[in-house]
Amino acid sequence: MKKEDNSTQEVTYTVRVEKNVGDNVSKNAEFCNSDSLDNKLKKKIKELVWVFDVVGTLVALFAAFISLVTLFEMQEQRNNAYMPTIVFESIEVETELEDSEIKDIYDGIRFTTRNIGVGVAKKITFEVDSSNYIRWIELYNELNPEHPYFYEISNNRLNVSRDGKAIGFSANYKNEKLFLLPNAEESYEFELPGQYKMLLHEIYTYSNEWMIEIPDIVIEVSYFDVQNVPYREKINLSVETMLFIHDENEKYVIYQINMD
Repeated sequence: MKKEDNSTQEVTYTVRVEKNVGDNVSKNAEFCNSDSLDNKLKKKIKELVWVFDVVGTLVALFAAFISLVTLFEMQEQRNNAYMPTIVFESIEVETELEDSEIKDIYDGIRFTTRNIGVGVAKKITFEVDSSNYIRWIELYNELNPEHPYFYEISNNRLNVSRDGKAIGFSANYKNEKLFLLPNAEESYEFELPGQYKMLLHEIYTYSNEWMIEIPDIVIEVSYFDVQNVPYREKINLSVETMLFIHDENEKYVIYQINMD
C-alpha cells in the first residue's frame, strides 16, 4: 500500500511542474509581444514628432519669408513717398557763326533743373566728366583735320591747344546745390562751362551737314532724400539741330538740347 501512495504522489508532482513551466512560457511570450508593441509605438511616435518638427520649421520659414517681403515692400513704399527726381528742362540756342569767333564765349550753356519728385532732394551734386569734351574734340578734328585740337589730362586738368593757343580747365567739372524742393516748386540754373559752348559752335562752323550727329552730354547727378537714402544717376542730354544755314552770306544755327 505504501508503494502505491508514493507512486501517486510522484505523478502528481510531475504534472504540477509541467503546468508551471507552461505558465512561464506563456507569460514570457506575452511579455515579448508587449515589448514588441511598445517599440513599434515608440518608433511611430518618434516619426510623428519628426514630421511635426519639419512641418513646424517649414511654416516658421514661410512666415519669416512673408514678413521679410512685407518689410521690403513697406520700405519701398516709404522710400517712394520721399523719392526726389531731378530733371533738366530743354533749352534752345540761337547763334551766328562768324569764322569760329563766338560772341560771349565765356557764357556757358545754362540749363533749368527741377525736382519733380515727391520728396526734397538734399546735397545735390552735378558732375561733368572730361570725356564729354574729348568726344566733341574728336568730332571737331574729323571736321577740321588741318587745324586739329591736341589735349592732355594732367593733375585733374584738361589742357587743350590748337595753332599755338592753349587753354586749361578742370577735367571734371562739378556744381553743387544744397537742396531742391519737391513737385517742381523751385528751379536751379546749372551752367555747362563756356568751353563746351565754344567747341560746339566751332563744330557747327566747320560742318557742312545739316544732320550732323553730336555726341550726348552725360551729366552724373547724385543726391539724398530726407531719410538720407542716396541716389545716383546718369542723365543724357542730346543735341538736336533745328535750323542750319551755312553759305557765303550767312552762317546761322539753332539747336536744342534735350534730356533723353
